[in-house]
Amino acid sequence: MSARPLVVAGCYNRAAIITAACKAAVGIMERCGVTRAEAMSSALKATWQVAKAAHRAAAH
Repeated sequence: MSARPLVVAGCYNRAAIITAACKAAVGIMERCGVTRAEAMSSALKATWQVAKAAHRAAAH
């Protein structure tokens, strides 16, 4: 999803999460024809899910 890791040293990399969500939002807007706000909402939810999974994986 992103070239930068979403989790660094056990902490969320918020800048990387926002960057990844912004890139994903563009694709969502093009594919679904929704507003930027709707696309960002979906993109942020999805990106945070990925980040949380990476955080859990790093903890084990």
